[in-house]
Amino acid sequence: MLVRQMDDKTKARLLHIENVQYNENGKLSQFTSLPGCIFSISASIDIDEEFCSSNYVLVAPSSERAREFNFALKLAGNSCSSLYIGYDPNGITHFLHPPCYFGQSALIVTQDEAPCLAKLVEQIAQARGDKRLKMMQDIYMHALTLGPRNESRFLEIAIILEMLLLPSSSQELSYRFGLRLAKVMDKLFSSSLTVVFERGRSIYGTRSRLVHSGNDNRLDAIAPIAYDYARTLLAAYLDDSTLFDDANLDALCLG
Repeated sequence: MLVRQMDDKTKARLLHIENVQYNENGKLSQFTSLPGCIFSISASIDIDEEFCSSNYVLVAPSSERAREFNFALKLAGNSCSSLYIGYDPNGITHFLHPPCYFGQSALIVTQDEAPCLAKLVEQIAQARGDKRLKMMQDIYMHALTLGPRNESRFLEIAIILEMLLLPSSSQELSYRFGLRLAKVMDKLFSSSLTVVFERGRSIYGTRSRLVHSGNDNRLDAIAPIAYDYARTLLAAYLDDSTLFDDANLDALCLG
C-alpha cells in the first residue's frame, strides 16, 4: 500500500475541486467547484466538507486492505481522519461506510511516526483470524462515526473495554438476566417462565461468548429470539417505563 499526497489532477478527478486551500485544521477554506462536486461553499458543515477536505490518497490492492489501514489510522491518534471512497482500475466506486470522521483535527503523521502507523497496519493484517479483534474493530469504527449520540458512542467504547478487561462468564449476571426476562414476559404476556428463563440465559450466554471470543455457533439460532424480545419489550417500555426500573424488576422477581 502507498500513501501519497493528492496532486491537483487527483483532486480534480476524485473530489471535483481545484484551486484548493486549507486552514490550520486541515479543512477546506477556499476552492473552485468543478462539475460533479458534492460540496458547495455555502453548505452547512457536514460530511461533504470532511470528504472534500481530503488531501492524501491511499493506493491499496483491495477494499479489505483499505479497511485495515483505516482501522490503523484511528488507532494511531485521536483525529477525524478517515478513508471514505475509492475507485478500482475499471472505475467502480467503493465506499467505506460509514466514514469515521469523529474527532477534532486531522491526523498528522511525520516521517518519524510513519513506522508506527506501518506497524499497526501490519499487525492488523496478521490478526485477521482473531474474531474478538474483528468484533472490537467493528464496534470501534462505528463509535467513531458522526452518527451516534455521545451517550451511544460512550456505551460502544465501554463495551470494548468490557471485552478486553472482564472475565468471559458470569453465572450471576446470566441468572439475573434470564429471571428478569422471564418475569417480565410472564407479567405482560403470560409467557412460560421456564421457557423464557432458559432463552434468556441462552441470549446472555451468546452475548458473553461474542464479547469475549467474537464467535458463537449458536448465534443464528438465538438471534431471532433476542430480536423479538427486544422489539416486544421496547414497545412495552413505551407503555410503562417504570416496569423496567431496577427496584420494580427486583420486586417482580421476588413476587
